[in-house]
Amino acid sequence: MRAILGVVVLSLGTVGLGYWAQGHNAVRMETMIGEGAAQAVGETVHPLEIGVSGRDIHVSGVADNTGEKEHILAALDAVEGRRVVTENLRVLEKVSPFTTQVTKESPDAPLALGGYVPSESARAALGIANGAGSLQLASGAPENWEQLARAGVEVLGFLRKGQMTLADGKLTIVGEAASAEDYAMAEKALSQLPAEMVTQMILKPDRGQPAGWHLEYDAATGATVSGALPAGMNAEALAGALGLDGIAGTPTQIDESGAE
Repeated sequence: MRAILGVVVLSLGTVGLGYWAQGHNAVRMETMIGEGAAQAVGETVHPLEIGVSGRDIHVSGVADNTGEKEHILAALDAVEGRRVVTENLRVLEKVSPFTTQVTKESPDAPLALGGYVPSESARAALGIANGAGSLQLASGAPENWEQLARAGVEVLGFLRKGQMTLADGKLTIVGEAASAEDYAMAEKALSQLPAEMVTQMILKPDRGQPAGWHLEYDAATGATVSGALPAGMNAEALAGALGLDGIAGTPTQIDESGAE
């Protein structure tokens, strides 16, 4: 009886050890595949969520374009030990022109934003606490989008009122400086950017009657301007600076003396 009992206990012990080893290997394999998946994907334009269950990989998030999506899936498909790869990736719409607009109606007014932003990190980099959420996530932005957008927002800080329009790598600033010192600061900030990428129409505070204008841009319907434009600026010049075929509206114009 003792001999039989000893054999049974030994067998159970061996089976239990096998289950333990099997479970340990499964966890180790899952960890290895997870690390391999993260390394294979590398850096992407937008954050991704990668989950591993057993030997199966699931990826979700946003792909900047179809090419990036294909690259992500191919990289995960090549991970050693994986069984299947499933995905829930949203490919961003590519827009052209890639236009972003920020408007400051008065010194104390919150900034109003419209148009597109290339990534969530770029949205945060603008440093605008309220309103940045209204920008739509899209692909198609130029490489220097963030540099130009941040500079445009900085310049608006020196203006009593103004508008920044960034369209396909061309930055246009139209507005009125709050003081001679602020005008100089705005000029200095813009001088740090490549001249061919910037058009500025900033009214000096000592040129008489301030212009009262408003420019609206919608990707579907185009741009419309109203009010009184600063001296030396008209709708045609503004359209050219923004890279548009034309701007709707019949604005008046302030001359050098400050009269309409």
